[in-house]
Amino acid sequence: MAGHITLPPSKSIAHRHFFLAALSGKETRFKIDALSDDLRATLHALGALGVESRREGDVLHLVPGNVPEEATVDCMESASTLRMAMMILPTRIPHLRFVGKGSLFARPMDEGIRYLENVGVEVDATPESIETKNTYEPKSATMTGKTTSQFITGAMLAAATAKGPVTITVKEETSAPYLRMTEAILREWGMDVCGATIYPGELTPPSPLISIEGDRSHAAFFRAANAIGAEITMENIAGESLQGDDAFPVLLRQMKEGETVDLTSYPDLLMPLAVVAAKTGGTLTGVERLRYKESDRIAATQAMLAALGIESSYKKNIFTVFPGTVKGGVVDTRGDHRIAFAAGILAAVADGPVTIVGSECVAKSWGSFWEDLECLRQ
Repeated sequence: MAGHITLPPSKSIAHRHFFLAALSGKETRFKIDALSDDLRATLHALGALGVESRREGDVLHLVPGNVPEEATVDCMESASTLRMAMMILPTRIPHLRFVGKGSLFARPMDEGIRYLENVGVEVDATPESIETKNTYEPKSATMTGKTTSQFITGAMLAAATAKGPVTITVKEETSAPYLRMTEAILREWGMDVCGATIYPGELTPPSPLISIEGDRSHAAFFRAANAIGAEITMENIAGESLQGDDAFPVLLRQMKEGETVDLTSYPDLLMPLAVVAAKTGGTLTGVERLRYKESDRIAATQAMLAALGIESSYKKNIFTVFPGTVKGGVVDTRGDHRIAFAAGILAAVADGPVTIVGSECVAKSWGSFWEDLECLRQ
């Protein structure tokens, strides 16, 4: 594979900016080339706050409107949308029903529910939905980040509209880069953030036209492709990034040098690193949280590798990939976009045809992935 590719915008950065735009009550414009299903889910959540979203070419307009007394929010399969919206929307809307599809409500939700109940919001959670009653004023709290930092981020964003300083103390911080991203974006919108304390003020868009940089977690798959022989350049990842997954080159070097690579802060990099490890071998740790993603990503990654003739093992939080020849085979994505990305890259170096079942799942974060990948093969 060789050529140039433009990455989709960072979902992590866009989610945070979109919610702050809605809370600001100001019309906000974004330069954004494409919207994934997850970002569409967040725009739907903003609609519950009365925000109109309108696209004109590559410019997205978010226009404030009237906030209703109740709303149903379809989060599709976006856990980021659901978890952040659960923290933010009840500060404005007395009665909410969150719905979605796939494995969304099977994923860990306890931390968000506990927080809401502690601030006086009634929560009714079922396997198909979460319903909230009552509004709340953001308050200081202690939260755990053991399985996800998204509820913590939601609470931090909601704190931007509080009547006074809010301190969010984090225990078991396993997604530090994402929390630093939240702090940085709050500062861009004019908030003072000192340690764990957010000092609310007037939310002001950081630019008349906010650009969202390319997604580094997606870039990791093409950096992995380059590590096994491709020559691909990416157009929109220049400069420093708030995204933790920009650490991929450093972690790749560690793996190639025979170190056990700790992915505690970057668990989603397991899949692109496994792509390289299929050829070079590698040992990775700190990935147990991946059992609670769109799929059980530990099991799904092992199954993908096995389908393509590569052995791996997972014991006591150590994921080991044994190098070999990538063969043709049938890979079941299990509805997980990152498994599909990894299989697509490995298919380019396989010694036979690779069939990818459920390939349409890439729409969650990169709808044009297969078309873009095909251009690199020509």
